[in-house]
Amino acid sequence: MNCLKLPLLSEIKERRLETFWRAEGVPVSISSPDAFSELLFFTADESWQGVMNLGEWFSHVAPEMSGLSNQMYNNLQLKQLFSATERPVDLPPKSLSYKKLRLQALPDHSVFEKPLLCLETSQGALWITKLPEMEIPRPSLPKKLNLSILPIPLTFEIGVSQLSLGLLKKISVGDILLISQLTDRVSTAGIGIGCYQKNEGKIMIEKRDEEYDKNLEEDEYEDEYEDEYEDEDEDEDEEQNEHEDEEHQKDQENDDGDDAGNENKVHEHHPKDQKKSSSLCAQVPVTLTFILQKNKVTVEKLEKIYEGEVIPLEPSIEERIEIRANNVRIARGKLLGMENGALGVELTQLYQSKT
Repeated sequence: MNCLKLPLLSEIKERRLETFWRAEGVPVSISSPDAFSELLFFTADESWQGVMNLGEWFSHVAPEMSGLSNQMYNNLQLKQLFSATERPVDLPPKSLSYKKLRLQALPDHSVFEKPLLCLETSQGALWITKLPEMEIPRPSLPKKLNLSILPIPLTFEIGVSQLSLGLLKKISVGDILLISQLTDRVSTAGIGIGCYQKNEGKIMIEKRDEEYDKNLEEDEYEDEYEDEYEDEDEDEDEEQNEHEDEEHQKDQENDDGDDAGNENKVHEHHPKDQKKSSSLCAQVPVTLTFILQKNKVTVEKLEKIYEGEVIPLEPSIEERIEIRANNVRIARGKLLGMENGALGVELTQLYQSKT
């Protein structure tokens, strides 16, 4: 970033003000005054500041006297004349209106090294060193962006469940995953934009006033698999712990019997360390999302859908429910109704992760 020359906010404001004044017919340009000439530096009503060439100003105010010998007057007298004049400069922009221009000591010459806004007045060139405090109108754009054709991807979510990584590894075709929380959520780019209803092969979207599930309730989801494998996991953990204790005892005995002079013993990574790591990973929760259908519509189409237009359901879509684990597609299945009124998905296809 240090190598980039970025425009300052004051420079951006100058450009906008120049554009605005040009549009208003004000003669304005960008230039720098001659820092080594006799200059008038003044402040307008404690607001904006400017600088003019003293000799040029005098030649416009009193052209008949400016041709006289310089011995007839000096710069101090000319500055006094400037201060005594009620309206020493006529300025067309309303933003530069003033009651009094007060002369001040010249600032450092570095102020005049950069290009400044320069107004052509009846009394000569006037450079603005400090801009007035004003709201600069933005230039009107010739055309507005046409966003009506912007594509919007829609995802129709049935619901979500949560499953441990260990149990997720055990699923296979034919298993049934329960949908723990029904959401009927419509999202785009992962952000909820409403909910939907199904009726006679059609989908209707309802816009929500509040964001529906940006932060889903952190409930404890329990799938059918958790009941089925809970006891089995506990038995496996106990057997694994006993096996690790036995191996640890054997390793200790082997260490005691080793030659004391063997100081360069290599410590190997035992398989039991991998098992322990796998056991910890198995407890990591994974969020499953059940997707009914996906569509891509335009902004114009979405506005009509919010007004009541419907989206047709794809044929036999209930048999092709997409299942995503932490937003990665892992399976497809058939939507089922359970005896207790809940919904589940019977797995018909598993997707292999790319390695």
